[in-house]
Amino acid sequence: MLLSYGFWIFIAISTAKSDDSSQNIIEGYASEVFYFNFDMNLWTFTIASESKILDENFEMPVNKSSCVKALRQRYAENTMFLPVKIDKVFPNLVVYEFNECRIQQIMYKNMKNLRQLQLINLEANQISTIPANTFNDTPIVKYLNLDKNQLTYIDEHVFSNLKNLQSLNLQQNKITFISKFAFKYLSELRKISLGDNLLQTLENAHFRNTRKLEKIFLRNNKIHSLSPRMFNGKGSLKNVDLKNNTCINGEFCLEKTIDERTLQYPSFVYVDFPHRFKPRTDYCEFLFDEMINKILSDC
Repeated sequence: MLLSYGFWIFIAISTAKSDDSSQNIIEGYASEVFYFNFDMNLWTFTIASESKILDENFEMPVNKSSCVKALRQRYAENTMFLPVKIDKVFPNLVVYEFNECRIQQIMYKNMKNLRQLQLINLEANQISTIPANTFNDTPIVKYLNLDKNQLTYIDEHVFSNLKNLQSLNLQQNKITFISKFAFKYLSELRKISLGDNLLQTLENAHFRNTRKLEKIFLRNNKIHSLSPRMFNGKGSLKNVDLKNNTCINGEFCLEKTIDERTLQYPSFVYVDFPHRFKPRTDYCEFLFDEMINKILSDC
């Protein structure tokens, strides 16, 4: 079916599974949409929320369109899977967004040959695992949002091909473990959000190669062990949010919670580096020593 800009199109195709009589139904339209990340309008194919994608091998039977730069769907209870072979339909995608659907998995076949992608937003779905090769064909992605999913661990190879990634959002999952090499190749990373998970500890190696980091959000975890040397050499670091974690140094085995009631100075909860000051390699260690001293004095 031909793609008509600004007009609704209707596509219906029976599922490929022989033991399932249900149908995948796609309704959508193309229009210009403004994207703040790029400060510009992009031709966007928007899939209507009433559409259904019930087959993990579903292909969108729309004629090839090189003009479409973004694909998105929102608030779709009947979208269980991401479509495959999107590169055959929209070969020049820059933005890929499926928000607040019921997507259960993301795999390499969903991202295959989407080499121009710069933004992937899969917020508020039901994704529980990410295979190691998922992002092998998306080397220039800058923004990856997996907020509000069901992830429990992060494998060491998941992000290894995202060498241009600048912002990574893994908030509000159920993450208990992150491989110490998970961020090894993210040398361009500026912002990472790991808040509202179940993390208990992080190692120095986690952020060893992310020297351009500016913001780290770790609030609302169960962190009890964190080395101040983790932030050594991070001359670009502006703030670290550690609010509502347990004792930051497991050596003392303290059960106090780090919040405004425990610490007199909120800056020890939300470490805010002044723009005019470039931290020395020992500056973070000083701050954490002060934090630990404060906790000890309150015990």
